Amino acid sequence: MFFTFLSKENVHKLDTSVMFEYSPEQVLFYYYNSYINISLSSYNNLKNYCLEEDYSNNCIYEWICFLDEDIKAMEDLVAFEQNDFLDYIGPYYYLKTNTRVYFSKTDSIESERLTAKDLDTILGLHVTPETNIEAHQYNKTRKNNRKNPRGKSELIKDINMCLTSLNEIEKINKHINYLNKILEQRNQIINQEVISPLEPDTLPLKPEKSEDPEPQEKSKFLSFPRFKQKQVYRDGSQYNHDMKVYIIRYREYEKACDRYKKALGDWKEAEKEFENNSLSDIYDLEAKLKSTNKTLKIYNSILKKSFIHTDYQDLVTLNTFKNYLETGRANDIQDCMNLYEEERHWTEIKLSQERIENTIYMLQNDHEYIKLADNKVNDLISKINNKNKVMVEA
Repeated sequence: MFFTFLSKENVHKLDTSVMFEYSPEQVLFYYYNSYINISLSSYNNLKNYCLEEDYSNNCIYEWICFLDEDIKAMEDLVAFEQNDFLDYIGPYYYLKTNTRVYFSKTDSIESERLTAKDLDTILGLHVTPETNIEAHQYNKTRKNNRKNPRGKSELIKDINMCLTSLNEIEKINKHINYLNKILEQRNQIINQEVISPLEPDTLPLKPEKSEDPEPQEKSKFLSFPRFKQKQVYRDGSQYNHDMKVYIIRYREYEKACDRYKKALGDWKEAEKEFENNSLSDIYDLEAKLKSTNKTLKIYNSILKKSFIHTDYQDLVTLNTFKNYLETGRANDIQDCMNLYEEERHWTEIKLSQERIENTIYMLQNDHEYIKLADNKVNDLISKINNKNKVMVEA
């Protein structure tokens, strides 16, 4: 849900970089009542860094503590690495955020992973933009809606404040959209009738043994084909192999079920904390929204009281007006509007002329192709007529 800001959907796989730069608490804030997937190579990278250096005060150490102590996955991960028949293990349960953790041996492509750069972008949206002091002071001075400025400098000042307001409004709208996304997710959690950890979804499929060929009546002339005997032997060997893999994976599934049972037993105490954390997030987010909307009103007020008509209140047009005034091409708002409309009119004429020229060029090319095709058809008809004439004379 939150990762639509990154043009990514359903990002559950964590990149190594995000665990190097951000703590589990920062990451799991976005995975309430959800799950994450960590590759075995990422876990080994974390381990190797801890062995090489002293990282007791940074995010890497926190992730190792989270994985080894909080969800107690260390021993299973050692066995997982040595087992060629397991592609993934999990879930492990972290009840504080009701997050399930899976581990896999394969690394996904970057577009499917949450990277440190991605989370940096998301956390940037979490921070409420500070109110522009200059714009705030200017809004206080504009208590009425005067239609005409006192001079060129005041008009330029007003345009600058409008430009600032438009840029700040864009930031605030992104921030508000982000806050609403998280609020929606937290409210969904609170409004659920039953909140609890989800049971394991990794039940392996039991292999099916292929049916034995029907017995054939032996005769002194016909025996059971030798290639058929080899095929039956191969099928049996494959089935035995598949059953071995199934048993290994089913044992892992049973371990996941044991973890699930334990999570359910601990959930009675953890549920209250989980709900309180969700409610606390909702209160904080609503307070941020209220504060942000107040700031948004300041910028909207500047635009509303501006000397510039709303039809011209966009970044491109305002910068054009500012250029007119600063270069001396215009002295007041009416001059700016007249110049802008005149230039826009000539621009439209020029674009229209270019479209006409392109159309003529295409028609000319089409005419040349038609003429060439017509000549070829005429040549072919001429050859046929000449051939018929020769045949008649003969």
